[in-house]
Amino acid sequence: MGTGVTGTIHAALLREHGWVVSHLVRRDSANVKPKSVEIDLLDLRKGHERHSGRSYECHLAATLPPDASFVLVRFASISWMRC
Repeated sequence: MGTGVTGTIHAALLREHGWVVSHLVRRDSANVKPKSVEIDLLDLRKGHERHSGRSYECHLAATLPPDASFVLVRFASISWMRC
């Protein structure tokens, strides 16, 4: 998952539901990315809490082990949109 807004929100929600999530980042940016973020989601569905704040600990990886396996891989396709 990327470390932009969309990737971080998806990763936080997947992790809340038991998935193991890592953000693959460039080696030169691994030390400057935040290790945790505060997320406030706006939910407009009836019967749900309107704002759901949460803290999310980012698991950053600059490299992958050769035996790594994946269920989902998501990459940002437009480089200028990265945070």
